[in-house]
Amino acid sequence: AAIAAAIARAEPVSEAEPAVSVSEPAVLEAEPAVSEPDVFEPSDVGHASAEDLAAILDTTAEGILMFDAEGNINSANRSAEALFGYQSRELSGLPFAGLFTPESQRTAFDALDRLNRDGALDDGREVSGRGRAGATIPLFMTMGQVTGGADKLVAVFRNIAPWKKAEDDLLSAKRQ
Repeated sequence: AAIAAAIARAEPVSEAEPAVSVSEPAVLEAEPAVSEPDVFEPSDVGHASAEDLAAILDTTAEGILMFDAEGNINSANRSAEALFGYQSRELSGLPFAGLFTPESQRTAFDALDRLNRDGALDDGREVSGRGRAGATIPLFMTMGQVTGGADKLVAVFRNIAPWKKAEDDLLSAKRQ
């Protein structure tokens, strides 16, 4: 928002009026100090309506889940529905850790604990998800805290199955 506000305040430089005259030597004069506010007022630039944001979230390839500090899922985008094989209303209220294989649940719990403790966006990690039908899904997961809500957390999942297959194919070819 601060970047959008700064861009909204910026004035374009006109090519017809150079900032420094070419015929006169440039004289540097101290400009009077202008007091800038510590907090920028939000502008309309870079802000989308709730409907636009929902449309963006539903068209992204990444699965996105929102959940509370205890790990109970509140909402999911369409990609998360497709990834895990559940409708959003079915995911709502499920435990976040239930979407992982047993060997990845500890990783998910550790990431959730770190997020609750530090509140910072993490670097992400590979985990094994579990689809509704029990299929294992190789995923890359990044988690963060929603601005303005200490108890609102978000996880973004990318299906890395194609990358894992390419990695396996390369290793297999290397062995031959």
